[in-house]
This record gives sequence, structure tokens and C-alpha cells, in this order.
Amino acid sequence: MQKHAVITGVTGYTAGQLALHLVNQGWRVTGVKRSASSLHYIETIKDKISLYDYDGDYLSINRLFKKENKVDIVFHLAAYYEERLQNDALKKMIDANILLG
Repeated sequence: MQKHAVITGVTGYTAGQLALHLVNQGWRVTGVKRSASSLHYIETIKDKISLYDYDGDYLSINRLFKKENKVDIVFHLAAYYEERLQNDALKKMIDANILLG
């Protein structure tokens, strides 16, 4: 039976390389991304994986898992970052990276 992985942040370099590796190993891959994200790092496999646009609401992730029958593993590689820390940047980073909100 084909294994199924969900990868958050799939359009980033590290997650894109992981997705490529898993596809080459015969895995089914669902990638979670922001709608505005570039597909540069997954260009060669974008037609071989399922892509899910994250809308910023953690409840939408529940919809993703209800839609997908079986997920063997989740690789959480998405991250929010700021080059310069502004007043509310730390809260945004904690919400996005730790609380998944």
C-alpha cells in the first residue's frame, strides 16, 4: 500500500527536497502552501503531488485531514519569519510556527 505524507511549507527548499525524495520513493504527497507561494522548488513534481492552499485558519487544516483518508506522517516544515523584528512579529511567529494559527 502506498504511504501518504503531508508536508507543510512544501514550497520551501527543504520541504521541496523532501517532497521530491518521497515522490521518487513512491509515496503519495500532499503539500500545504500559502496561495501566493512560488512553486519554484517543486516545479518538477508539482503535477505529481496534491497541493492544498492554507488560508491562515488552523481549522482549515482539519478540513484537509477530513478530506484525506489516511495520512501516515506529517512533516511540519512551514515557518513564518521576519527579517527585522517589529512590535508584533514575535507573537506572529509563535502563532504561526508553534500554535499553527
